[in-house]
Amino acid sequence: MNLSRHQLLGRLVALLHRGRARLGNFQRPGGRRRPAPRGRHVLDVVVKSSRQEKLERIRRWRRGLQWGVLTTLAITLVAGSRQAVARYFWQNPDLRLASSAEVRTNGTLTHEDILRHAGLAENTHVYEVDLRAARERLESLPNVRHATVRRELPGRLVIEVEERRAVAWLTCDHPQLNGYTANPEKGARLLDEEGHVFLCTEISSELLHLPALHLRRLRHSQPGARLTTVTVQTGLELLRRLQESFGPRSVDVSEIHAANEWSLNVQMSNGLTVTFGYEDLDGQIDRLVRVVDYAAAHDRLLHTVNLLPRKNVPVTFLATDSSTPLPRINAGVGSQRPVSGQPVRPPAPAAASSDDPQLEDILGGGR
Repeated sequence: MNLSRHQLLGRLVALLHRGRARLGNFQRPGGRRRPAPRGRHVLDVVVKSSRQEKLERIRRWRRGLQWGVLTTLAITLVAGSRQAVARYFWQNPDLRLASSAEVRTNGTLTHEDILRHAGLAENTHVYEVDLRAARERLESLPNVRHATVRRELPGRLVIEVEERRAVAWLTCDHPQLNGYTANPEKGARLLDEEGHVFLCTEISSELLHLPALHLRRLRHSQPGARLTTVTVQTGLELLRRLQESFGPRSVDVSEIHAANEWSLNVQMSNGLTVTFGYEDLDGQIDRLVRVVDYAAAHDRLLHTVNLLPRKNVPVTFLATDSSTPLPRINAGVGSQRPVSGQPVRPPAPAAASSDDPQLEDILGGGR
């Protein structure tokens, strides 16, 4: 076919244009894939060889085998661990409270009492104990001031209980409450230094030597309550200061009686009765110490001291036989008390001294 030069050039340009359009439908290395021209559909098919398919099947089989082995090992390990934990941990008798609970207390509560009040049985596992609930149950007891419950590794439960320390018996006329008894129907009320009321569960020699705070009337005497009245708080504060001041003199307080709203009568173990006011306790105790020291220096046995007047303190002495030597005031008399509730008092004198001297010379005219 004879074509002119212009026809050959035209066909060559057309072929180049069509080839360039076809090459644009494929992704070139390092370039972007051009969209296919409108009206054309390009199917990108990758045909794998039989060798590639075989290798792919082998890889899938290996992955499945590995996952199967790992799953089997995990199930076996979990099952074995559960059996080991159940046998050596949850069923271990050494981790039961009967053998792993350590109880510390400063009072009369026993090991069994503390576990019972905490809601714990001796066969309870250490790691099954609700620490917060056990502590709250213990602190709800009227005679418990503070409690701590904690676990210590590897498997021990430690319970520490701080019981309230009794400083006095609580006795009253209305309602009738007697002291020095463990019978709650008759009284058996004890007071700590803050005025909390709790029951006496067992009489001991230490409790028999405690003084009594006697009130005429009391609204609330339920165990666990805190008495915040002026009478109770002043009586307890007076008891504390008297014990600090007269401890070296071996003179104990037997009873503090709230006679009225302005005075407190204190009965000492040696028979001395002292009347205090509610105010200026330090000044009154200072005057009492000077009176007691004066009586001891002159071998006189005091009977009553009234500290309500700030000047010319009224004092009476016991009248005794001149042939019998007078004991010194700082010798003291035992404060043994019966369980009935009334403290043992020394025999009352036949008559007080005829003169009721005003110890103005002792106290320097008072204040």
